[in-house]
Amino acid sequence: MSGFWIKLNSIKKISGFSEIMDEFHLPFYITNGSCEITTNNFEELFTWDLSKPLLLKFPPDCCPKELLNSISPYLLDN
Repeated sequence: MSGFWIKLNSIKKISGFSEIMDEFHLPFYITNGSCEITTNNFEELFTWDLSKPLLLKFPPDCCPKELLNSISPYLLDN
């Protein structure tokens, strides 16, 4: 799986990120290291410590360049 570190530290960011992911209809999961959220189960994010980065993962060959461009505001700088 390819993975990207993201920051979703506000309701506005979670909402925007959720809308983008809904547009692409791709399987993914987000993990904080001990828990994991699968596609379109964003409500659980509000129980996590959102001050820390989250790992967004996709199956191999399942992350188009258009999606990366759309979620770039949420990606952490490398």
